[in-house]
Amino acid sequence: MSILRQMIGIYARCMLKRPNLARRIAFYVPDWSTAFHTLLNEILYRLKHPQGHRITTVVVELSSFCNLDCVICARHKVMSREQGHMDFDVFKRLVDANPSVGNYILVGWGEMMLNPIFFDAVAYLKNKGKRIALTSNATLFTQENIDRIIDSGISHITISMDGLDKVYQSIRGIPFETIETNINALSRTIKTRGADIYLEVNSVALPAVISQKPEIERRIGPLVDDIRYSSYLEYNKLKKNNRKNACRELWRGMITVLHDGRVVPCCMDYNATMVLGDVFQAPLDELWNNERAKAIRSKHLQGIFLGRCATCYEDVSGLDKGVEKRFD
Repeated sequence: MSILRQMIGIYARCMLKRPNLARRIAFYVPDWSTAFHTLLNEILYRLKHPQGHRITTVVVELSSFCNLDCVICARHKVMSREQGHMDFDVFKRLVDANPSVGNYILVGWGEMMLNPIFFDAVAYLKNKGKRIALTSNATLFTQENIDRIIDSGISHITISMDGLDKVYQSIRGIPFETIETNINALSRTIKTRGADIYLEVNSVALPAVISQKPEIERRIGPLVDDIRYSSYLEYNKLKKNNRKNACRELWRGMITVLHDGRVVPCCMDYNATMVLGDVFQAPLDELWNNERAKAIRSKHLQGIFLGRCATCYEDVSGLDKGVEKRFD
């Protein structure tokens, strides 16, 4: 595994010119087995085969409740499915029925830490030897929660943060000062305790956010391992998909489990328009390659985008250097 990490580091440093990216890549490809299965998934995508190889990562929506109402989020206008917290029985079923999956990302259409079982769920994953990532809006990063996070086994934290000061407040609806204070506290505690946690910020690349890049790098850069800027996905105007090719996400090896246990092929399916089944019905690898999943991939290969895919509009016009497309 150490040799693989060294190879990833060399690639990120020399080829991608982003040395901090090595630890992020290493989370998703932490060992030779995952690297092998990721490669086979990519080969099937390039061969335009309607079947995927194997799931390597599960996205888990512990909660679809959120304490913010961001204007760029689907929750703001168009998300209509019932909200809820994932029950612990559903979570345990998910983990126990899929022992071969090693990576879990706790993220969804809400704030995961709002679920009362949050730390119990993380502990369950840790006891099973899983790699755990968390995406959060950082509103609940009190010092007590920060200490619990550091002790929990979470090794990768992504903070969703769109701009600074007035730009942030115009998008997320709350003062930025609290979030900046929480990021400072998390960063300081990670360093003080010598915790092996990769901390990054992800910002949606709106023009107002990009205009603040130098200031973001100056104020937030020293506190985190990396700052990512992702292309803007338009949810609330329901624009027609501007995709020309089949979406790699359907082959990538990731699958999403919603708070009620339903399984969808992509985390962007906020209204569950492409349900493949649920965690009590079959193991995830079976659902990922059932007839519905293969039919969705086949349609993509024909240039036909249905369900959520029909309105998955990604704004790629005039992308600033360093902005990542979310779906290629």
